[in-house]
Amino acid sequence: MFHAVSEQFADERDVELVVVRAPSPTLSATAEGVITDFDCFPRYGLRSGTSPLAIDGEPKLALATEVPPWRNFVSGTRGNDVAALQRELKRLGYFPASPTSRYDLATKNAVAKLFERVTGRRLTANSLMMTSIIWLPTADTVVEKCEASVGARVSAGTPIASIRGAIHTVEMKAPPADIVPGKRELIVGDQVLVVNQSGAITDNAGLARFASSDQFRIFEESNGQSGLRAKYRLTEPKVVYSVPPSAILFSATGNACVVTADGQSARVSVVSSTLGRSLVEAATGIVWPEVQLEPSPESTCI
Repeated sequence: MFHAVSEQFADERDVELVVVRAPSPTLSATAEGVITDFDCFPRYGLRSGTSPLAIDGEPKLALATEVPPWRNFVSGTRGNDVAALQRELKRLGYFPASPTSRYDLATKNAVAKLFERVTGRRLTANSLMMTSIIWLPTADTVVEKCEASVGARVSAGTPIASIRGAIHTVEMKAPPADIVPGKRELIVGDQVLVVNQSGAITDNAGLARFASSDQFRIFEESNGQSGLRAKYRLTEPKVVYSVPPSAILFSATGNACVVTADGQSARVSVVSSTLGRSLVEAATGIVWPEVQLEPSPESTCI
């Protein structure tokens, strides 16, 4: 007899990840004049809530909003673009309230505080003008190419930098074969990330957590040379029993069974096999601590 010991089995696989990005957007100047300051370096970041650019000595505020600013924000302005601005101000710690979609006194004060902290200057108007903003598609962007430099004369719409496209999906380079069916997750460093049926990360929350991982930071800093490794496993591990391969019977139709101590056949599913060891799951949910090491020829599996 063989004592079958139960264990947790997550079918964990080592995989390499591929980052699929949206097309690289271009940042454009929003005012006319001469660039007098520009913190732009390929492969380095531009961050929302900073002032990387000045035109004619006037600093510009970089802001990442879900809706690109398309008009001046003046008292009473309403819309989704205002709500997007308020959410970013809240993320940056300057807008304590919930978004109202209205450019009100609280929003004006939040903009003024941020602008003064970042630039050292006070906003003299009660509005936030388009000419004072550099829009970023994400809170932290990576510059691919600087299209303009200090001393260049620009006008509104002049390209000033190409930035790395936002992460669209994260996929496995070569999905593993013969995996155990079931809901799965990816482990990237200390991040446990939900994936779809193809094993890809597609939801915005998951992509944001992936982008915050140390592995992705190292990947970005190496310009993609370091590679991206992860663990691909079952979200809920299965309870399986470890038995010798000789303890398993197979029927003509491919069903698998083990034979218990009392001579009864018990249907199982083989979830993994290695040299000298098979992991099986009880198809009926019956616990059978002892199985025959080598079932007799009379034993059958149905």
